[in-house]
Amino acid sequence: MNEVDALRAILGYLAGIAGGTPIPVTQGAGSGAAYGANSATLESGTTALTGLRAGAITMLSDTVFSTLTGMAGDSVGGVTFPKGVTIYGQFTAITLTSGSIVFYQ
Repeated sequence: MNEVDALRAILGYLAGIAGGTPIPVTQGAGSGAAYGANSATLESGTTALTGLRAGAITMLSDTVFSTLTGMAGDSVGGVTFPKGVTIYGQFTAITLTSGSIVFYQ
C-alpha cells in the first residue's frame, strides 16, 4: 500500500467514526516543491479559512475540525485528530472547533 492509499484508508476510517464522508486524497502533479515551500501558518482560532491550497496539516494539540474540505469539495467535521498527527492532501478550507494546527501551503 502506498502513502496515498494509506491516507485514504485513514481518512475513510476517521470519517466513518464521525458519520461523515471521507476526504478524497489524490497524488500531486509532482511540482517538486516540498510541503511548506510557500508558507507555514499557525492557527488556533475558530474563524473559517477558505481559498487555501494546504498540502499538509500538523496537529499541535488534540484538534477537532468543524470543517476540513478537500479539493473535490468533500469535507469532514467533528473528528478529533490527536496531537502530533500530520495529514496530507489538498485542503481548501479549514475551520477549527478546538485545538491548534500548523498548515503548509
